[in-house]
Amino acid sequence: LPEIYLDKIKDALLVANPGCYPTSIILGITPLLKYHFIEPEGIIIDSKSGASGAGRKLSLGLHFSECNENFKAYKVIGHNHIPEVEQELSSIYFGGDDIDVIIGPAIGGIIMAHVMARVLGPWVRAIFTERENGKMTLRRSFEIKEGEKVLVVEDVTTTGSSVREVIDIVNSRKGKVVGVGVLIDRCCMNWAH
Repeated sequence: LPEIYLDKIKDALLVANPGCYPTSIILGITPLLKYHFIEPEGIIIDSKSGASGAGRKLSLGLHFSECNENFKAYKVIGHNHIPEVEQELSSIYFGGDDIDVIIGPAIGGIIMAHVMARVLGPWVRAIFTERENGKMTLRRSFEIKEGEKVLVVEDVTTTGSSVREVIDIVNSRKGKVVGVGVLIDRCCMNWAH
């Protein structure tokens, strides 16, 4: 779907497209899942189509007298498009394409970083900074590679100095801070540099 994968298909030699049901489902739900406005569990899809949606087979249910001004459920359990829809929607919700690393200052940011990385997917690394002789440092063989997209997280900020120090560490390693997530912001600061 170019609406979702435009950059990936620009130079592709082989492109496959989903059918009408998966397209309507994926395009309709993608913004809600991508920005975590809804949870992926318990989603109910209510799609309707005419007789053409049942495929090209001869059956009593597709005769005009049976389907005209009528409505019936079709493959409610085990629909053949379910695996395709689940694959796409789960990669959109849990996909970490936009974030490579989640980093937080010890102690409060450690748990947040690990939980966030777990939600985004196994390819997202969770690391943390800690103070050594009063200075915020990146230790324990943690690393940020040049160009990696990094989300900085913290549980509570009062002055914002710890978060700013973490941002400085990311910038010094040529990582790209894509956002800052704080549960409780007592300092009401603008994190943009």
